Amino acid sequence: MLITILANVAVASIILALLAFAISIMVKQGKEESCASCSSKKGSACKGCQFADKCH
Repeated sequence: MLITILANVAVASIILALLAFAISIMVKQGKEESCASCSSKKGSACKGCQFADKCH
């Protein structure tokens, strides 16, 4: 009984960790795509960009 509970907790923890990792990858890719039009000097292309403060 205790082993089953521990196994379920371990599996749930692994699933949550993988889900968090996948979300972080998606957020990072979204940021990179959004910043693709910005120059390296935060020029006018970055005005209005939600990621302008975090780019480059």
